Amino acid sequence: FKDEAGHVFISRRNVDKRDIGLDSFVPVALFNTAKKMRVMYWGTNKPSVDSPIQLLLYRYYTNIRYMIHSHTYVEVPNAGTAFDGLMSTSHPVPCGAVEEFYEIIRMCPQRDRTFVSINLVGHGSLTMVKDVSSLMNIKYIPRIVPEVL
Repeated sequence: FKDEAGHVFISRRNVDKRDIGLDSFVPVALFNTAKKMRVMYWGTNKPSVDSPIQLLLYRYYTNIRYMIHSHTYVEVPNAGTAFDGLMSTSHPVPCGAVEEFYEIIRMCPQRDRTFVSINLVGHGSLTMVKDVSSLMNIKYIPRIVPEVL
């Protein structure tokens, strides 16, 4: 999540998300150097391997404060709901690859959005919201592994 001051906290690597608590998050920041992008973190726990993508997305979508990444898909709801417009990427992107960021912003270029939910083919889903209460009605469905595309 991103707090009011703009500090970003991402779940630590390999944490069991069924019982996640405040101690399960790592403060992180994104630094760009001339040659590469680096994720900096504080403490002894490493953040999720998806940290670079999430940090880029927090930077891009100015109103987003919460993200849920899962290795399941998000159910596409019926028309007429607040969740209309759920999308799926057109091809698989490896976990942690920066191409995922570019695919997401290509599909949802409006930077001031307050809700974005995308199924990541071959990976899972990513839902990004302004208000944490918007995450309450998300329905997750299992992926068939391995997927046939």
